[in-house]
Amino acid sequence: MRTGTILAFSACAMFGAAALTPGGQVTGTARPALEQLVPPGFTLAQVTNMGPMHGFTATRPSENCSNPNAGQQIELQGGWTEYATPVAAKMAETLAAAPEAPAESVAGRYDEPLGKESYRGGSLVWRTTTVPMISMEGGPLIEVSGRWTAAAPGKLLGASVAHFCGSKEAARAVLAPVIEKLVAMK
Repeated sequence: MRTGTILAFSACAMFGAAALTPGGQVTGTARPALEQLVPPGFTLAQVTNMGPMHGFTATRPSENCSNPNAGQQIELQGGWTEYATPVAAKMAETLAAAPEAPAESVAGRYDEPLGKESYRGGSLVWRTTTVPMISMEGGPLIEVSGRWTAAAPGKLLGASVAHFCGSKEAARAVLAPVIEKLVAMK
């Protein structure tokens, strides 16, 4: 497993409440109810509050899959992990500076980078995965995933969308409300 993936997975499953300064820095310390961060149309599947880790997972059916027989669910996650402020800031900085993982093929799935960008005081990394659907009509399943990570005082924030069938821009539109709620909290 790639080192960046391990750090990002740790960050991805957790985020917190924050606001942005005019300079684009994430600030604030309020803790929202995780359920309030789930956008309309998603069903809350799990809430985690374990020590310093707080997160949620929510799902909804995919409407635009290239293979309608796949029955995919869009998975939206968010949360935060409480860290000493310098640790959270260093982790977010390390993730932002890390190069994108190269394309790879694992167990028949082809995973490749789709871009990395600065977004709302953090780093947003995109991937696309192609899954051959040999036994089903409709061709391969093409999924987009995105992972946002940022630091706030005493927290490492994260939000992600996975198993999204559609464009990166449409996936960003699904992920953006969670990030906006995070950065708007005071």
